[in-house]
Amino acid sequence: MRAMALSLYRVVTFVRGSDFESVATFVVLARNSERAEELVRSFLKRDDIKEFSIVEVDTEPTHEHVLGVIVT
Repeated sequence: MRAMALSLYRVVTFVRGSDFESVATFVVLARNSERAEELVRSFLKRDDIKEFSIVEVDTEPTHEHVLGVIVT
């Protein structure tokens, strides 16, 4: 049995689609800030999104307590 502590991270992005431009803020439950950025990048690789860039990733968790545990 494995346990993993997860924290919330804020990832701010600039997104350009075929008919829109927007700044989007994602709140991601992940084990570290690098994984949070990776999850947002994989989510944004969709057909209607032409271009995106990561503006900011909080390197510190939003909350200091454990928000969830996945046991596998």
